[in-house]
Amino acid sequence: GAAVIKSQAQFDDMRRRLGFEAPAKPIDFSKEIVIGVFAPGSATEARIVEIVETVLEGGEFYVRYRIKTTGAPGPSSGYHVIVLPAVAPQPTFQLVP
Repeated sequence: GAAVIKSQAQFDDMRRRLGFEAPAKPIDFSKEIVIGVFAPGSATEARIVEIVETVLEGGEFYVRYRIKTTGAPGPSSGYHVIVLPAVAPQPTFQLVP
């Protein structure tokens, strides 16, 4: 899944769900948004998520990401979260090879 986070409450909730306890760097949600892509691993396969590109094309904002599988259980970074300026239109998320 993917998320566009536009408030501190949403950001705090996401961090709690991901298991973070330490305070986060302050985000000015009047100027920034948080983009997250999530693909949790399973008991049989770890996954690694990578946002590879954010681009404005033809008036559309794209977040392109890939998901790699390890083929084995183990540690997984099944999410990638970034902070962007809040100037772009609502993003379209695209899975790329």
